[in-house]
Amino acid sequence: SYCVPKATLLAGCARHCGIPARIGLADVRNHLSTPRLLELLKSDVFAMHGYTEFYLNERWVKVTPAFNQQLCELFNVAPLEFDGIND
Repeated sequence: SYCVPKATLLAGCARHCGIPARIGLADVRNHLSTPRLLELLKSDVFAMHGYTEFYLNERWVKVTPAFNQQLCELFNVAPLEFDGIND
């Protein structure tokens, strides 16, 4: 799927585990755009990219489930590390 349903599912999972979570939407520049994708979208900006925020250690922390392991492998990029404390 794409970022919005993934962010929704992640927020729901976090809430189920007792972690306050909310959805965020933002326009983001895609630094991994391929020439074909740029041609199709006519832009390197993804409008309304979905992400999740967790409330951890008295602050909101942005997380994104959009690029999972399989997608990172497909695009040959390393997944971002997240430990919930130093991010």
